[in-house]
Amino acid sequence: MPFIDRVYKDQFIRNLTLKIVLPETSDDIQFETPFPVHEQHFENLKTYLDTSGRTVIVCKAANLVDEHIQDFKVNYRFFLPMLLREPMMLILAFLCIFGAVIIYVRLDFSIYKVSFLESFLAPMLWLSI
Repeated sequence: MPFIDRVYKDQFIRNLTLKIVLPETSDDIQFETPFPVHEQHFENLKTYLDTSGRTVIVCKAANLVDEHIQDFKVNYRFFLPMLLREPMMLILAFLCIFGAVIIYVRLDFSIYKVSFLESFLAPMLWLSI
C-alpha cells in the first residue's frame, strides 16, 4: 500500500500522520518504509467488544513529494481462532441473560401456596353461589 497517494500534480505535503489500525491480539509487528520517517510509535485503540484493544501504528513524516509515493510494508502475526472470541463472548452473555430469566420465571415467591385442585375448583365455587 502506498505511503501517500497522488492527489495533485507536483504535490507537496508539509506534515503527514499515517495511522494503521491492526486487528486485536496481533503481535510481532514490523513496519518498514522505503524512506526515513520522523516519528514512529504504537498506540492502543479500544473499540466495541475489545478486551485488550487494537494496536495502532502511528507514523509521522514531513516534506513529502511525488518521489515518496512508494509502498510500505506491515508484517504481523495473528492467531486465527481469536476471530471467534468476540462472537463467543456475545453468545455466552446472551446465554447467561436468558438462563437467569428462565430461572427467575420459574421461582415462586408467594407466601401461600395454591394447590392445583384449589385453583381448579375456585371458579366453580363462585359460580355456585
